[in-house]
Amino acid sequence: MFHLKSPSVTFRSFLFFCLYFIAAKSFAQTADPDPGNLLINKIADFNSKFPVEKLYLQLDKPTYFINDTVWFKGYLVDHDIAYSSLSGRLYVEILNDSNKVVKSIVVPAVSGLTWGNISLNDDQFHEGNYTLRAYTNWMRNFGEDYFYSRSFHITDLNKIPWLVKASSVLSSAGPKDNVKVNLKFTTLNNIPINGSDLKLELVSNKKILLNSTAKTMADGTLNLDFPLPDNAALKNLSVIAQDKLDAEKKVTIPVIVNRAKDIDLQFMPESGYFVAGLPCSVGFKAIGEDGNGIDVNGSVFDENNNELTRFSSMHNGMGKFDMVPQPGDSYTANITLTNGEVKKIALPAVKATGTLLRVRDQSTADSIEVSVLVSPDLLNNNATYSLIGQCRNIVYYAATIKLARQLIKMKVAKNLFPTGVVHFTLFNSNQIALNERLAFINHADDLKINIETDSKNYAPHDSIPLHISVHNAAGKPMQGSFSIAVIDNSKVKNDNKNGNMVTSLLLTSDLKGHVEEPEFYFEDNKQSATALDALLLTQGWVGYNWKNITGPATAPQFVAEAEYTVNGRLTNLLNKPIVNGHVFLLATGKMRLVKDTITNTEGHFTFRNFPVFDTTAFVLSAKNAKGKTIKAGISIDNAKPVAIKENANITQQYVPWYVNLNPARATDAAQSNIPDESFLDIKSHRLKDVNIKGRGTVNHSDNVNGAGNADQVITQTELENLGKISLYNLLEQKVKYFRTSITKNNSSEFFIKDKLAKFVIDGVDLDKFYDKPDDPLLNDHFDYLKQYLDYISAEDVTGIEVSYSMKYNMAYDSKYLPNDVIPTASNKYAYIEITTHAGNGPFVDRAIGVFVYKPVPLTQPREFYSPRYTSNANNILGDIRSTIYWAPFIITNKNGQAEVSFYAADRPSVYTVTLEGTNLKGQVGSNTRTINIQKDKK
Repeated sequence: MFHLKSPSVTFRSFLFFCLYFIAAKSFAQTADPDPGNLLINKIADFNSKFPVEKLYLQLDKPTYFINDTVWFKGYLVDHDIAYSSLSGRLYVEILNDSNKVVKSIVVPAVSGLTWGNISLNDDQFHEGNYTLRAYTNWMRNFGEDYFYSRSFHITDLNKIPWLVKASSVLSSAGPKDNVKVNLKFTTLNNIPINGSDLKLELVSNKKILLNSTAKTMADGTLNLDFPLPDNAALKNLSVIAQDKLDAEKKVTIPVIVNRAKDIDLQFMPESGYFVAGLPCSVGFKAIGEDGNGIDVNGSVFDENNNELTRFSSMHNGMGKFDMVPQPGDSYTANITLTNGEVKKIALPAVKATGTLLRVRDQSTADSIEVSVLVSPDLLNNNATYSLIGQCRNIVYYAATIKLARQLIKMKVAKNLFPTGVVHFTLFNSNQIALNERLAFINHADDLKINIETDSKNYAPHDSIPLHISVHNAAGKPMQGSFSIAVIDNSKVKNDNKNGNMVTSLLLTSDLKGHVEEPEFYFEDNKQSATALDALLLTQGWVGYNWKNITGPATAPQFVAEAEYTVNGRLTNLLNKPIVNGHVFLLATGKMRLVKDTITNTEGHFTFRNFPVFDTTAFVLSAKNAKGKTIKAGISIDNAKPVAIKENANITQQYVPWYVNLNPARATDAAQSNIPDESFLDIKSHRLKDVNIKGRGTVNHSDNVNGAGNADQVITQTELENLGKISLYNLLEQKVKYFRTSITKNNSSEFFIKDKLAKFVIDGVDLDKFYDKPDDPLLNDHFDYLKQYLDYISAEDVTGIEVSYSMKYNMAYDSKYLPNDVIPTASNKYAYIEITTHAGNGPFVDRAIGVFVYKPVPLTQPREFYSPRYTSNANNILGDIRSTIYWAPFIITNKNGQAEVSFYAADRPSVYTVTLEGTNLKGQVGSNTRTINIQKDKK
């Protein structure tokens, strides 16, 4: 038995390997080469080629509003929780409840740190559930489980007419299930909605199950009783209530009911499977129709219906029990819900032979008991097995064993490992992983953060100083980088259960799936420790595939981006690489530069050393030695670095801000978020609502007159059923006055009415890439355009805007015609603005000789605005911020101290202060406190 750490081959590592070799020989008495030693070398080699990055983002608050701003600070660390020097670019995305990317930005990371903001504009976001995820390009090698992810709800305050108090009960009447929903509707000032006629829909996973109408009572209450359709699977069940006379007045009310048949209950035997005659723990997890854990209890029966053991969940639907499966037997669990419903579930089959890896941990003990159990038929003095213990992707413990008896116990000291998830794996002599088991070691060595104020209470508009001190577990002051958020609890539903920096980087980032209320597992009590072991039994380890380590060497699929690069490949018409091909890059927009490079033996090229830019487009072209554009295919490797698993659904159901808000907070929220006349400046006035009806619009259009401002607009809705017809056929069918005609030069051209048609693709003039022939008698302009129009299909296009009147043409003439060209009756143009899905301009993703690449812009963060009040401003109202203060870059000095201050807003409330950060050397910390804002400070 031996212990080691193997991040690199240093003298210390060499010493460990020597100790390992000696210990392995004395423990196992096997001949060289020792299989355990070879295995550790492979693990070390793999980890050196595939170093792990972890990411945590602190957000300013747990929920948001339309037109709000998400402020974030990012911490990018390596396997040892020290800052990562591997990546310099971070992708941050917000996905809707269909898991489609709504907004994506790229921010730079320096020494593992970054910060930024994302605006939740009303033209991109609507009320609903969203998920923010962030990752580096390198993290994509390990799968989406490695990404940082956090879900939240966005509320549209301008479209929330009521507050709703809701409760629901599921009942059964014979074979039918009924949902009884009790609702109470009030205004934002908590006044009952009396006698309103409502249109009601019961919706499951965006599918309407039932619809009805009803009227609220005098006190605003409404009692509903919905029969559920037979065999209807419930997922994200909700009631949509809409005012019959005003369609803008609409709310969505989650209905939380759980039927036994809809519960997803899984049983997971310790270390992977049941082995006949070997005692083991069995973890289980029950998930309700809302995607969250649900409490269950039940019993396990054998095939003769004998009850073997009873079980009940301990936390969020998870729990565990012990049993000894018998040869040839099968087992069934009967679970019972709180309403008495029963569901039967078969447990995994029992294997007749095999091994089992068992872990028993007493949180107060200084060691973990690790046992290997084996069925009698596998007892063999000559068979050699290896037990590996990893934490943070480094081997800290290893032992070579022989299965000479059915039970082998080992005491593994906890101080061998750092704080984190420990992953034990048992291998046979062929380096095949047989069993895996997780444990969690908590040395409570995270950073200790203290936040002090000068007073217990403050008044509105007071300046509030915060005195910050940070030290380690031994009391030593710590320098580090931190971020702080202060939110108004009366404006934000502050029931955040997403955890913090400590729980994320030390626990949940090493587990699969969503972990509810992760802070619970860090509480120092027996219940939390037992529930934590159940969590480790049920939610797995987001490690690598052992076949990638013990099998043939593999190369990373995605490169680490230390800087911004443009990578691509140049191919001929047969899709073969062009070697030593000339590729030119021209940057448009504010950043004007020209670069050129040569392709390698595989046709790949790379452009690097770009200055910082926020928006631009790159025109890439392949040319011959004479500078002429050649017929070659250009593809970009990093053109689409975002969505993975786009078809997956977000499972967790979130309760909107306006549902079940307590009356006191409802009044505060209404006064704070919905300005009344007393908040308005004396010179301002309200405008009457105006409904504007007009032609359709095209999302993300580069129309110089503004999206939808054209003589003819063809929207995506009109294009959806056209299929794979060419863009040329699309224009023939849909664009009025589009035709081909012969000019006075006897050449063919495209026209709109009597005007030459000029094609603009995603804001880029298609003629920009036309090379006039050397022979002036030749005119292949029409062939050039026709080739493109036949090449692109209708499926590539999201909208078309046609401008031919003077009203819309003036702006286009100014932008796209040379200064020395004056449009006359004979050469007036009509403009066809074509917007594509890719947004990359001409040639989309199948460029022939030319490629227009619009990268996701590198976003530069805004500065958070924090007002400064003077003593005579106490009577001024109108500060309705929900995030009172945000500071992403706080540095503690050598004494571990930092000072910040901010001003309170207008109204009495309670503020929550959250401070998180790291010393960039492996330790992280998080702490919160509250501050009272009172009308009359005492």
